Amino acid sequence: MYERIVGIWIDHDQAQIVEVSESRQAPLKTIHSYAEPRHKSTGQQGVPLPGHLGCNMESRDRNRRSEEFRRFYDRVIEAIPAAGDLVIMGPGLAKREFVKRLRQNPALDARVLRVQTASKLSTKQIVAELRGSARKRVARTGRTMGTVCKGG
Repeated sequence: MYERIVGIWIDHDQAQIVEVSESRQAPLKTIHSYAEPRHKSTGQQGVPLPGHLGCNMESRDRNRRSEEFRRFYDRVIEAIPAAGDLVIMGPGLAKREFVKRLRQNPALDARVLRVQTASKLSTKQIVAELRGSARKRVARTGRTMGTVCKGG
């Protein structure tokens, strides 16, 4: 028996948030990043841009994208339900950046049960991962999800 667990699958394009308990599954929430794609250099291949112009454009593009992703991660954090342990899934960099942002909030950081690498998952696959995490945790501790201390 477990209370509830929240799964967040995230990449740079979108986040999917699913909340499950033993008896029910809340509707899937999808949050899109709307981040612009990376801009490539406008110069011809092999032709360097004059001076430091290319560096400024790359730096400006990198800073713009970082700010867009920061706002995206904040929108995802705002959409996380108030209760339940968190399982964060996704491929590579976006997942790590999101976890770093999440850890700035001690209340949410304390709720992180597991962070795992996962390719694109359907809603059913996310729910299966969450229920599997909950069963493993209860089997290991013999207590419900809501009564288990972090690291317990």
